[in-house]
Amino acid sequence: MRTLIIYISYSHGNTEKVAQAIGEVLNAELRSPASVSHEHIKEFDLIGFGSGNYYGKFDARLTDLVENLPKMNGKKAFIFSTSGRDVKNAHDPFRRLLLSKEFKVIGEFNCKGMIPMAQIG
Repeated sequence: MRTLIIYISYSHGNTEKVAQAIGEVLNAELRSPASVSHEHIKEFDLIGFGSGNYYGKFDARLTDLVENLPKMNGKKAFIFSTSGRDVKNAHDPFRRLLLSKEFKVIGEFNCKGMIPMAQIG
């Protein structure tokens, strides 16, 4: 199964670490949203989407990429994110976006990335 992971990681690099770990297990190609085309995405059987989660929102560059995709006719996808705090239902908006593009979301993962200083003391 050919796997592509599209992710954004810019704050502290935590999402990139998760993308690399998943990518190693799945032998996946890792790309940023800016470096992938719609045609390239179609070449893969499974697409992972990852971002930091900012108060329930994924990075706009990843969201914009998905918004501009054609219908994917049941192509399998998974979602992963990192966040500084527990965000209940953190993936809901992005999952709905993927479903609107006819992806079949087969899994999700969220973990803490940066821990706010107030929680360390």
